[in-house]
Amino acid sequence: MKNLILTLSLVFSYLALNAQVKHSGAMSEMGKTGFAPTISLDSLQKYKGLIALGPLGKMQGEITAVDGIPFTGILTAEGKGSIQSKWQSEAPFLVYADVEQWEEISLKGRVNTIQELEALIESTLIANGIDLLEPLPFRIQGNFDRMTTHIVTPRSPEIPGYVEGRNQVKFDHQNSAGELIGFYSKEGQRIYTHHDSFMHVHFLSEEKDYAGHLDQFDSALDGLTLLIPKGRN
Repeated sequence: MKNLILTLSLVFSYLALNAQVKHSGAMSEMGKTGFAPTISLDSLQKYKGLIALGPLGKMQGEITAVDGIPFTGILTAEGKGSIQSKWQSEAPFLVYADVEQWEEISLKGRVNTIQELEALIESTLIANGIDLLEPLPFRIQGNFDRMTTHIVTPRSPEIPGYVEGRNQVKFDHQNSAGELIGFYSKEGQRIYTHHDSFMHVHFLSEEKDYAGHLDQFDSALDGLTLLIPKGRN
């Protein structure tokens, strides 16, 4: 019995260690350095359970990685969202973790704003015994009623895709299936979350043909599933 307990303890410790959130660069610093890269995505290819978020290159798209696969949201010449899936990408900042096993939590109710979504995630984590002082990657899978997302665009004329006066292109989504991929952290503000939020979230479509940064969220929660790293509660 003692051996079984020790084995389980080691397993959960291993899972928790692998789920540790790391970052390179900082959101608040990238503009000061001309959006110079601080990390190459292919340096993380060894992580089979890689989950990661950040901007592509010099603000040329949105990097999203999940289950060890990169999905980079970019704009086509026509201004539509599209996906690149390649490891040869750089980022001025990136938040990431290696999570190979997830635990599922069913959600209920409704949220009408992204602020309410953050509050829901926080209350759900507390109800499941999660320490909010530790940064945490999470996923929400299902069909979402309404969302607004964006894909960032270059700030400098010498970068392909630059349009004067444009920093991003917004997209509205209705009844869209896929998943939200995010990080919750009370210590990541201005590093990998905005100054007024404890989370950074991207949306990846079920068809894997669009990925962008989540700005607004309004959806029923019934039928949605929250995933957190196994061994964290």
